[in-house]
Amino acid sequence: VDDMKLMFDNAMQYNQEGSLIFNSAKKLLDVTLLKAHELGYDEQKPRIKEARINLPMIPVKDEYLESSSPQSPNSQRGRLSKKPIKTPEQNIQTIYTYIREYR
Repeated sequence: VDDMKLMFDNAMQYNQEGSLIFNSAKKLLDVTLLKAHELGYDEQKPRIKEARINLPMIPVKDEYLESSSPQSPNSQRGRLSKKPIKTPEQNIQTIYTYIREYR
């Protein structure tokens, strides 16, 4: 979202106020922020990058593998979530689609 804000801010800064590009950038910025807020974006929340930690691999003993219940490789354990959690990539795609289809 920050990159989109920068792009629209630049479009407004480097184009004459009242021009088609300026007005379009302003409207798209408003629409983008509205949709981003619906998806949980908070401008005041500081952006923290994910920390990457290298942990040593611990081999799993065969006896643990044999005693576990058989599951397909794609099955999940535990309760299903009530609301599917969207990844940032899915949120970005949602915003992009919303802007592209906005009239």
